[in-house]
Amino acid sequence: MMSSTTIKLLVGLLIVELIKKPNNIEVYSEDNYDNLIIIEVLKYIDNNYSTATLFEISEIVNQPHYKISKLVKKHTNMTFKELLQEKRLNKAKQLLNETDISIVEIISLVGYENLTYFYKIFKEKYGYTPKDFRKS
Repeated sequence: MMSSTTIKLLVGLLIVELIKKPNNIEVYSEDNYDNLIIIEVLKYIDNNYSTATLFEISEIVNQPHYKISKLVKKHTNMTFKELLQEKRLNKAKQLLNETDISIVEIISLVGYENLTYFYKIFKEKYGYTPKDFRKS
């Protein structure tokens, strides 16, 4: 165990080094904080795509939903809803491609309740209905 004298000397040396090289200290800026929020939002969508909501992630990161919306748009050029839809459609495509799970079950697994709406947006994105995509 270090003596209190040794600890005081080490703290003193640390302070001297910090004074000599202030540019080496990383400043915790608003941009850094915003980047951390975006990382959390992306992880949240990736892990919770079937039930994710803007209001839930805003509570998790303790930020207002409008700030989350602005940050997502700024960093991804998509709205939160578009980003979530992209994840859900990609996951549905993967499940259609790699499993024999029924289309109705896949739609539910990825977070959609309306079969007609899902078919519409899937076809808009990929040019095929989910059924036709699976056949190809």
